[in-house]
Amino acid sequence: MKIKLFLLTALLALFSLSFAAVKAEAQLDSLVKKYGELTSWQAVINQTNFFKQSDTTLHSEGNFYWQKGKLCLRYSKPQEQVLLVKDGTVTVYDKSAQTAVRTTLSSDLQSLDPVAVVKNYKQRSEISSSQTANGYTTYLLKPTDDPQVKEIRIRISPRTNYIDQFSYVDRQGNKVTLEFKNLKINSAIPASVWKLQLPKGVQLIEN
Repeated sequence: MKIKLFLLTALLALFSLSFAAVKAEAQLDSLVKKYGELTSWQAVINQTNFFKQSDTTLHSEGNFYWQKGKLCLRYSKPQEQVLLVKDGTVTVYDKSAQTAVRTTLSSDLQSLDPVAVVKNYKQRSEISSSQTANGYTTYLLKPTDDPQVKEIRIRISPRTNYIDQFSYVDRQGNKVTLEFKNLKINSAIPASVWKLQLPKGVQLIEN
């Protein structure tokens, strides 16, 4: 009898875990669909980079802009930097170093925004979710076959029902966290955001 009870308890626990995973994946599907229906979104960002090997942390502040096929991060602190994704290429400009790097993106990373990353990894990850007492929901994605990414976390604000924090950890233990504040949905983005005129004398490296 004890063995039967143990097996029944184990099966119920396994069923509960499987059901929770299916529910989390369905919720994540709804979130991706919700973002896919947007024409644009923008926010103030606070970014934290943790570098495992040197045990150092870097904090950055700036603005995040997205509309279909384009993404731009314009950092103001600790130094002025721009990351612009447009027309299948990504350009990173560092004002203090007077250097810019331009790279052609692979087809599966053309948009390079957090939701596109989630959509890309969702099909090949173990997915779970948790909720805090104050209403924040966090989704955890653990890729099963990725040589670089160890885990991705997406936190949903109960106030806006949109992503307010996105983070990932690589296999070396390095971590990047983006916090989104002052979110604007489907608001017009100035055309100047998508223009990056490199000053004279800037060293341009193309890959």
